[in-house]
Amino acid sequence: MASPPHHYLADCLAPWGDIRLKRMFGGMGVYRGELFFALIDDNVVYFKVDDSTRPDFEAVGSDPFSYPGKDGQPMVMNGYWRLPDEVIEDRDTLFAWADKALGVARRSAKPKAVKQTSDTLPGLGPKSKKWLKEIGVSTRKDLEKIGSIEAFARLKDLYPKTVSLNLLWGLYAVLNDIDAKAVTPDIKAHLQALLTGHTDGTTR
Repeated sequence: MASPPHHYLADCLAPWGDIRLKRMFGGMGVYRGELFFALIDDNVVYFKVDDSTRPDFEAVGSDPFSYPGKDGQPMVMNGYWRLPDEVIEDRDTLFAWADKALGVARRSAKPKAVKQTSDTLPGLGPKSKKWLKEIGVSTRKDLEKIGSIEAFARLKDLYPKTVSLNLLWGLYAVLNDIDAKAVTPDIKAHLQALLTGHTDGTTR
């Protein structure tokens, strides 16, 4: 695999015709349409798994995606496992494994994504919008400029007893064109880790 993994993966899966790459978590998410089925971090590819496909990864000695959490302890996202080198190097096998990962994403898909526009903050309540306005965020474009983590951190400083993590899920949903109910436990865990790093003045 001479080219960067995201280019290589997109090229291999080009026959699907609807592959999108989106930067997230300091890495990159891989989508087919609205289905998020893989992620790339530090040039390593991870495919989405469930109980029916995880044994394939375990059988070849793979491991789940992890990242440094609070106090440097690893946080494990058991829903995404490292794609073995032998699979990456064989395009036919890669395509078959990608198809399985897409099936997992399809089975776990949440309700249809909420249509977003650049001048609104869909899914957020009046109180949340009022708070956001106090920090200069009135539109999605405003939120894109500072990001969901920074926006949440500022609001938490202003209203420490009132602002809850539900708002962070909502802000993430706005920026990713999904309903807040579609924010999975794995994503929530990673957002919390990013928030901890942000408030500690560290990054991943």
